[in-house]
Amino acid sequence: IDYIVRGEGEVAFRQLVEALAGGRSIGDVGNLTYRNDGRIARTADLSLIPDLDTLPWVDPELVGLQSGDAVWIEIGRGCPFKCNFCVTAPYWQRRHRIKSPERIMAELSMFRDTYGRRDFNFTHDLFTTDRRWVLNFCAAMEKANLGVTWTCSSRTDTLDEEQLAAMAAVGCRDIYFGVEAGSDQMQQAIDKSLNLSVARQIITLCHRYGVSTTVGFIAGLPGESETTLSGTLQ
Repeated sequence: IDYIVRGEGEVAFRQLVEALAGGRSIGDVGNLTYRNDGRIARTADLSLIPDLDTLPWVDPELVGLQSGDAVWIEIGRGCPFKCNFCVTAPYWQRRHRIKSPERIMAELSMFRDTYGRRDFNFTHDLFTTDRRWVLNFCAAMEKANLGVTWTCSSRTDTLDEEQLAAMAAVGCRDIYFGVEAGSDQMQQAIDKSLNLSVARQIITLCHRYGVSTTVGFIAGLPGESETTLSGTLQ
């Protein structure tokens, strides 16, 4: 391995390509770990990209999109919570960033109009981080009337009935919840701290609105016992 681009890569990787092409010094490339005369060198970290709308569009022609392929749209990055088993939250420095509704709908429209796709998976660790943004996004989707369906990820303690009703009305068909553990003891041990009674209520409410749920659990975390595992299985 000669080069490792750490963390958020869009800016750093471009800088690396420019350096390899002779237009920049390797030492000036951000987020880079590399070999330097047999030693490991590390350059300074770059700041996170403040506005994800500035990222270039994906070109589906370059990835060979097939008619049966699922389409994943990255709508944002970062989760502010501190679950101690999770790598993605610290990877994005626990900073929640999300594209504008206008940018997301433009991407959806492109896939719908050019490739005939009408179902999408939204990539973001926590779609419902900002309640006001969720409601504004749903209002924009309702106005645009794209006629598409989509999935997302959420936490049961960041979702309420008003958000859920709005999301279901504009095509949300499935929500992934990382509940992780079915005992209060393990919830505290992993710094998730969900109220399991509320979690069950929210999941039930999703089904009432016609939104299916995918719920993730982890068995065998440090501190797991037969008692805590039985709570998860239940």
